[in-house]
Amino acid sequence: MGGLIDINGTSYGTTETGGPDNDGSVHSISTTGTEKVLHGFGGRSDGTFPVAGLIDVRGTLYGTTLSGGTCFVCMAYGSYGTIFSVTTNGTEKVLYDLTGFRDGANSVAGLTNLNGTLYGTTGFGGGSGCYYPYGCRIVFSFTPGGRNVRL
Repeated sequence: MGGLIDINGTSYGTTETGGPDNDGSVHSISTTGTEKVLHGFGGRSDGTFPVAGLIDVRGTLYGTTLSGGTCFVCMAYGSYGTIFSVTTNGTEKVLYDLTGFRDGANSVAGLTNLNGTLYGTTGFGGGSGCYYPYGCRIVFSFTPGGRNVRL
């Protein structure tokens, strides 16, 4: 569902499903058509269903997942997605688990990089003021190595 990005002639993207547990993947495709799965999302802990595209920040790919994650507080209500990074060699790392509350839930749009801060949107979250109990949707900012900040 997300678009492809080009890094030095290789395309990188996500699939919503597929991978070892059918929870989505990050892949590369060379100009000769050789595809490589860089990371297969393997269930709840590293996120599931990366529907948005990726962005490249100095050689590291960043993206979000629609659901999954290990948010302890969230387990009673479900899982609300992750912000992740993956290298072009396939090393994936969950950077943040969305909680579904002030920081939002279910990110489906791609991230934007502005001076090292990543910005994104969520489909739900942000409080219960307008669409109980799911919230109003939010725009968030995230600094890799930092913390998630609601806008």
